[in-house]
Amino acid sequence: MAKIAALALVCGLIILGYAAADDCSPKSLGCWTDTGDRAIAGGIRLNSNDPIKDCYNYARDQGFSVFAVQYNTECFTAANAAETYDKYGGSSGCSNGRGGSWAQNVYKVACEADDCSPKSLGCWTDTGDRAIAGGIRLNSNDPIKDCYNYAREQGFSVFAVQYNTECFTAANAAETYDKYGGSSGCSNGRGGTWAQNVYKIAC
Repeated sequence: MAKIAALALVCGLIILGYAAADDCSPKSLGCWTDTGDRAIAGGIRLNSNDPIKDCYNYARDQGFSVFAVQYNTECFTAANAAETYDKYGGSSGCSNGRGGSWAQNVYKVACEADDCSPKSLGCWTDTGDRAIAGGIRLNSNDPIKDCYNYAREQGFSVFAVQYNTECFTAANAAETYDKYGGSSGCSNGRGGTWAQNVYKIAC
């Protein structure tokens, strides 16, 4: 029976389009309740007929470690999803790996410790005397990805996104980003006014 179950799992992963050999397929964290005040911030990221695969890819591209599929096709994910997805308790409203109405099947992005996606260090206060030197390096509509790429090209290990689109990074950012203490002014993986969502480059 165990062998049959294992074979079914491998076949299921192949059908979903994941390589079973590298064990980087998403790992289910179970079925959890949601409400109008979403357990995972940021709203519906996308709708898909292949939501587990597409939401997984979206979350990995953003450097997020947890995502959820709800209402059969909807994708939810955020930088802090790992800390918030279970806030309303468990649910029995999931089937076939997908959530239903106000129920979400939550997944962990595997291999995150071994891949090179940025890892969030949280939300931190900034001031006019910048916590991260060098000023605004760039503005972007895809700031996490673009700031990550900029920082990597410069050989920097830490970067931050502030005011939704602004990129900050410096050679010593790892030592200075938290000098003004924590902030609650970040959402969807991006900082707001005088708040910056800080990331570490994994490799």
